[in-house]
Amino acid sequence: VGWGYTRQEKMLPLLLTATHCGLSIPQRRPHRYAHGCGLRHWRCSPIMSSGADALTVLSLPGQPSPHLSPLDIVHALCRGLQHVHLPSEHDGLRRVYAFASYECRMALTTRKGAVSGVERFVETAELHTLPGCLNFALGAATVIDGTQTRGAIATVPVDVSDAVPFRGPSGFELSPPPPGEQQGDVRTERYRFQLQQERRPPLEGCWMVTSILPMREHMLYNGDTGAVQG
Repeated sequence: VGWGYTRQEKMLPLLLTATHCGLSIPQRRPHRYAHGCGLRHWRCSPIMSSGADALTVLSLPGQPSPHLSPLDIVHALCRGLQHVHLPSEHDGLRRVYAFASYECRMALTTRKGAVSGVERFVETAELHTLPGCLNFALGAATVIDGTQTRGAIATVPVDVSDAVPFRGPSGFELSPPPPGEQQGDVRTERYRFQLQQERRPPLEGCWMVTSILPMREHMLYNGDTGAVQG
């Protein structure tokens, strides 16, 4: 996997030293939510990258827990992917593996790394612009209550900002970007995270990610390219 180290990751030793000099790391406020008519909505403010953000990766959850809300999980995955090599190489991808359902692992690896273990998943998972992104912003999470046959389902939109690249993962220079974009510009793409709450042990009550999909692909699968009709 060809994702490089970000500037914050390279500076992590200096940041760790800074914490011993009295600098504090801002803590994320708990999410508030309201519910009614079977739908619940969590809200979260935009997340911007900084040196302190790189330090918060060290305290992100690494395994499912009934105490984690859908927004807690999506935030942890996005922050971990933003600093994908912290604290160790590809740890951001290993966190995705831990929170992903079997179906999600199948989809992200095009059926190559779902049953072959986490290292195979790290080699084959396709997460588009999420690894090493500049910043991201979580939208409101909508939750549909569970039924007798399935657990609750949550959908979280995430806007991910990244620079228009000069070269692809292979190292070859990319063709000219689409009209209105220049290489080096910052572009934002929306992703849809979908989660489902487990109803049976050993993960009873835990939220697991069932899909991570760019909205452009979601519209394509639904027969909508975004073009004006008429």
